Amino acid sequence: MKFKSQIFSIGLMILISAILLSLALGLDKDESIEFSKIEISGNVYQSSEQYYQFANLDQCIEQNLPVQIIRDRLEKHPYVKRAEIIFEGDGVISINILEKKFKAILYSKKKQYYLTNKFEPLPIIGQIQRTDYPVISNIKLSENELISSVQSNAELKAAIQIIDAMKHLNPQMYSQISEVDLCNGNNLVLYFNTLNYPVVFGEKDGLNKVVYLNKLWTQLNRKKMGPMINYIDLRFDEKVYLGINEEYIADGNKRS
Repeated sequence: MKFKSQIFSIGLMILISAILLSLALGLDKDESIEFSKIEISGNVYQSSEQYYQFANLDQCIEQNLPVQIIRDRLEKHPYVKRAEIIFEGDGVISINILEKKFKAILYSKKKQYYLTNKFEPLPIIGQIQRTDYPVISNIKLSENELISSVQSNAELKAAIQIIDAMKHLNPQMYSQISEVDLCNGNNLVLYFNTLNYPVVFGEKDGLNKVVYLNKLWTQLNRKKMGPMINYIDLRFDEKVYLGINEEYIADGNKRS
């Protein structure tokens, strides 16, 4: 009896798998499928309504267009990596949007872009659902060069390396990054929401400098330390220089 039950369970699983496979294969063909509703899920960077309008999905419903056309329209959106479409039955098509991963907001002289983990600059379209990305500014590339050469830009790679290191080493410190200034290729300077002064990283050995800064992070965020410091300089090997505000230097001289 137990053996027959196992055979029945296996047979049922094979039948269900075959049905799902036939549905999936059917959606890859241009044959018409009757549907009256499209549901979008999985989206983070833009709302379902924004994707709906971009792909003109109302037209797809009205004209009962093939599923492949719906997929192609959605995957033309610069933020979409892949669109997975499933026919749910009862006239409903479900679309799971797999979006590209963003690393930062890239400011050029004239425009703003979202930078992906593949170093692809994407134009900002409409309103983004998430805006908690570090800003990277003053990259030494013209508008045309930015599109064609951003993937090979050494300063930008160094900035992303620093951002990623902070995210893994100290998520709280990473969350406070407000801007990474590339200084037109002459330097690399970070600004944090919780610090009222710049942190100068320089152009080399960014990972070790993240480690040094992490060791100081708790002390730097104490209220007593904030007004005293004018800048932090990490450009020199295994050394951290603190720029002290002149008024505190003057006070120290008076006391001495």
